[in-house]
Amino acid sequence: MLDKIRMHEMRMNKQNHSQVVTLNAITQKKKGLATELRAVIDRVKAMDYESKDLSNAISAKEHDYEEKMRDATGQAMLQKLKQAIAEIKVEVRNDILQEGVMNNILFSCAEMRRGQHHLYDEMADPVKVSETGTKNNTEEA
Repeated sequence: MLDKIRMHEMRMNKQNHSQVVTLNAITQKKKGLATELRAVIDRVKAMDYESKDLSNAISAKEHDYEEKMRDATGQAMLQKLKQAIAEIKVEVRNDILQEGVMNNILFSCAEMRRGQHHLYDEMADPVKVSETGTKNNTEEA
């Protein structure tokens, strides 16, 4: 009985041998194509990284060029000066406002009226104060 099974198995193998060989060839070809595809994917990735590096380098060079052109035309220095002037204007406005508030607070009390305190007289006539200061400085020298 085993011989009969063995014979049928061999007959089936002989009948399907060409199909098995074809299937093996297709499988081998598929493996080769998969390997080739993996190699292509790796090359594309490498090229993509290289492209990104080159794009970054181009952007950096363009930025450097723009900076140098701004420096060559003087626009960068002019912008810095304008910004510094604007900041100084804001500081001056704030100082004037604070000085006014301070004077108002200082001279709003009843004892600070004209003739009752020397600060009021000095603030009312700043030329006199500076002349006095100048005379004292000259006499001491």
